[in-house]
Amino acid sequence: MSILKIKRSVRKILGKPRLSLIVIIYDMPEQAKKTLYSLSSAYQQGVFEEEYEIIVIENSSKRPMGRAGIEGLSGQFRYYYREETQPTPVFAINFGRKVAKGGLIGLIIDGARMATPGMIRTIL
Repeated sequence: MSILKIKRSVRKILGKPRLSLIVIIYDMPEQAKKTLYSLSSAYQQGVFEEEYEIIVIENSSKRPMGRAGIEGLSGQFRYYYREETQPTPVFAINFGRKVAKGGLIGLIIDGARMATPGMIRTIL
């Protein structure tokens, strides 16, 4: 068994990814879904889904994406909806850091961005 397969098996057992990528979304469900797909293991290349998690934090808005926005995406996605009244992502970022499991933390404040297919691999 290769060292890569051993590391992958250990990550699966421990449930601890190397990277936690926190994505903050607000009032943009269509764009957020595209962004999240671009972060999924179906789109990312050269990386195993056990190596990273995507923490989606949605601040309350008139057009929420909801948990349905991550259904069907391949990878480790977690969704949180926050009733936030302050016009700042700071509280959501701090919350994301508290729930993150990875040793490395990444942040996408505006969830209307597309990732390139090798972005996660390059970060790791």
